[in-house]
Amino acid sequence: MSGGVVGAEAGTLTFMLGAASDVVPRVADVLSMMGKRVIHLGDQGSGLCGKLANNYLLALNNIATAEAMSMGIRWGLDPKALDDSRPLQRLRSLLSFANADRSGLSCIL
Repeated sequence: MSGGVVGAEAGTLTFMLGAASDVVPRVADVLSMMGKRVIHLGDQGSGLCGKLANNYLLALNNIATAEAMSMGIRWGLDPKALDDSRPLQRLRSLLSFANADRSGLSCIL
C-alpha cells in the first residue's frame, strides 16, 4: 500500500498486490473501496517487493531534497528564498511536500 495518511483520508491509496491471478479480481474489489489503484505485480511476495522498491525511491528523494536544502543554507542562502526557487519547485516530490517541516518551508524534511 502506498499513499500514507493523506491517501487514506482521501481514499486515494495505491495497493501493490502479490497474489495468484485468479485471486486478484476478488481482492481488487475490496481494496478499491479504500483506494484508487490496485496493481498486480505478480505472485505472492511481489507486492512486498514493489513496496520496498517504492519506499527506496521515496527515501532517496527525501534525502536528496534535504541535502540540497542543507547545502544551500550552508552556502549562506536564505532558506525561504531557496525553498521558493524555481528549480526546487519543479524537482520537489509530492512526498517531500506532504512531509514538510512545519517551519514554513515547504520542502525541508
